Parts: sequence; C-alpha cells; structure tokens
Amino acid sequence: MQFEKNWRRVSWALLDKSLPVVFGLGFLVLVVRTLPPEELALQAIASAVVLTAAQLLRFMVLVPLIKYVAEGRDAARIAASGALWYAGGSSLVAFLLVAGADVGASLFRKPGLEAVFVPSAVLLAAGSLRDAGNATLEGQRRLRTLFGVDAGYYGVALAA
Repeated sequence: MQFEKNWRRVSWALLDKSLPVVFGLGFLVLVVRTLPPEELALQAIASAVVLTAAQLLRFMVLVPLIKYVAEGRDAARIAASGALWYAGGSSLVAFLLVAGADVGASLFRKPGLEAVFVPSAVLLAAGSLRDAGNATLEGQRRLRTLFGVDAGYYGVALAA
C-alpha cells in the first residue's frame, strides 16, 4: 500500500539516479575511447582523485544537509549554509589540486597528470553549487525538478 502511494516519487528518483549511468556510458563512448592509452591512465587517476574528494565532501556536508532540510526545521537557512560550506570546501579542494598538481604528478609518477588535474579541479568547483542545489531539492522531495536539473546538466556536459 505504501509503495503505491509513493510510486510517482519513487519513479522520479529512479529516473534521476539513472542519469549518471547514461552520462558515464556516453562519456565512455564519446571521450574515453578516443584517448591514447597513456592519456587514459591520466584521466583515470584524475577522475579517481576528484570523485573521492567529491564523495567525502558530500558525506560530510550534503548528506546532513539533506537530512535537516527534509526535517523542515529552518530549511532555508540550513540549505544556504550547507551550500556555502560545500561550495567553499569544493573550491578549497580544487585549489589544492591545482596548487599541488606537480606533487600529485610526482606521487603517481605521471608527469602529464598536472595538465589533467586542472580541468578536473575546475569541474569540481564549478559543479559544487549544482550539487548543493540538488541536495536541497532532494531534501525537499522535489524529485521532478531534480530530474530536470540533472537531465539538463548531463545533456550539456555530453554535448560539450
């Protein structure tokens, strides 16, 4: 009975959560397969570092934001504070990635890694406000709007 009552919400959430899979497959087909093997390794390392940092920030900032926004207690203030903390943390990590790109390149023994860290760090910082906004929409259970934002984001990303 509960499932039938919430079917619409569940279906929008399933659609939204499938978008990264579609984007990943598109990225593999359009970008990764065109890279030479040595550049593929650089892209893999940079992606792993940036995704790990993004997930840690998400765990520390956005998951609590979703919880408190969903509870409805002072949701606007919490959403704004969480967005600021997440965007600030993402920007700081992005800055550290760019500033320490030579250290990362020597750590992984990949001299070309410096050039790949810079655009990856920019994407981390640029996507932080979208991620914070998405967390707020998720906490407010506005899943149809969340799907629209994500569909637009991933569509533009694949088109670029």
